[in-house]
Amino acid sequence: MRFSFQTAAAVVLFLGWGAPAVGQVRLPAGPRYVFQPMGDTAGLATRTIVTMVQDKKGFVWAGTHTGLYRFDGVNAMSMEQSPGRPWSYVSQLELDSKGQVWISADGALSHFDGVHFIPIRLPVTEDRSVRNLDVPQRMAFDAQDNLFLATTRGVVRLAAEDRNQWRTWARREGLPADNVVAVHVAPNGVLWFAAGGKVGTLDPKTHKVRIFNIFGQRAAEKIIAILVNKAGHAWVRTQFHLYSRPAAASAFPP
Repeated sequence: MRFSFQTAAAVVLFLGWGAPAVGQVRLPAGPRYVFQPMGDTAGLATRTIVTMVQDKKGFVWAGTHTGLYRFDGVNAMSMEQSPGRPWSYVSQLELDSKGQVWISADGALSHFDGVHFIPIRLPVTEDRSVRNLDVPQRMAFDAQDNLFLATTRGVVRLAAEDRNQWRTWARREGLPADNVVAVHVAPNGVLWFAAGGKVGTLDPKTHKVRIFNIFGQRAAEKIIAILVNKAGHAWVRTQFHLYSRPAAASAFPP
């Protein structure tokens, strides 16, 4: 099923106004919400926030086009890779099971150990080094804390017990293309990816790959992000539309 962004927004609003689910807290009639804009007064020197995450200590991290910021509830502190080396374009932030913040920025990958930013060295293939992409869904963790990356040489998995242990899945393993532009781990542990204008699934245990052509006979669009909920319903966002596949369906409806 395909939605335009206007239709998708209407669906979200409609669902948001529906009756509360079982166990959901009921809000009082006519609740009031206060949204406080943040900017220069809080130390945030940019208005373009690309990605956000909240760590286990309560700090809110914000990745922007011009740097990385950590907000403590009052002030936003500009974080540096090392003294005198600020971050520039930060495309994605994620948390691992230990609560450490992982940063995808400027084609590189790092994590924050609480004091320092530790760069992660990517594997080197026989023909050329693996290169990460600055895309919204460049990395994803599974329940075992294995890290999956979208790269120019396929999907790369860095093992939880040792980030120097890695495996790749690329065209020769059944992917539509080597250049992977998005990765997402579904609640059931299956990895979803986007490559070659198609969406696919990869079971890391069986290594079985399944491909979906969500566009049918229509012209392919740039795939931005993938989301799968606990019920197995899949959503794919492209540059123009939102595509949906119910859990029981074998394909994405036109």
